[in-house]
Amino acid sequence: FEENISTETDEQGNPSKKSIWESKTPIFKGQESTEDLKFAPRSKGLVLATCSSEGHLYTYDLKDLQNPKETAKVAVNKNGLLCLTWNKNSFERDMIIVGARGGKEKERVKPTLSLWHMRPDNSQWAQLAELVTQGQGHFDSVYDVSWSALNGRSFHYVASCGKEGVFVWKIKILSLSVEILDLKTFQPDPEASPICTSWNL
Repeated sequence: FEENISTETDEQGNPSKKSIWESKTPIFKGQESTEDLKFAPRSKGLVLATCSSEGHLYTYDLKDLQNPKETAKVAVNKNGLLCLTWNKNSFERDMIIVGARGGKEKERVKPTLSLWHMRPDNSQWAQLAELVTQGQGHFDSVYDVSWSALNGRSFHYVASCGKEGVFVWKIKILSLSVEILDLKTFQPDPEASPICTSWNL
């Protein structure tokens, strides 16, 4: 949708602005259900990422709103995806963290939070790391994930939440891997799973 603002004049000749949101064009026309979508940082241009219940991560170039272009379709997790977040640092390569749906109990040995990056040659997205340290991490559904602004730090903070509680990750991005510097976990309510996270940065 795009906002169009027009100026109208009332009977007394006083101007007033009128805002109308207009649908431009469908971006995704497939059969998959979109679970989350996020615009990339402004420095990346008008780029949108979405994730689907069928387990795919999509990116779209929206420079031409009349003709959006799908730039990537990546199979991430067969159980489906629930959330995503962009790296907000404009001086690093494109990176997205995605949270997946947990599988059957016997399948919960694979982490459901992973970090994907654009290869240095800008050819395709690839998994850089599964977020897990010393056996700690998400192995069940991840409902939300939020990447904090860098604010001059040499490391990143990422918050995620799901059936296992809230996780606060302190990570450092290396050329071909991710170093997990620290992980804090807590459960705000033992009787309910947290479903959203947000930073004040």
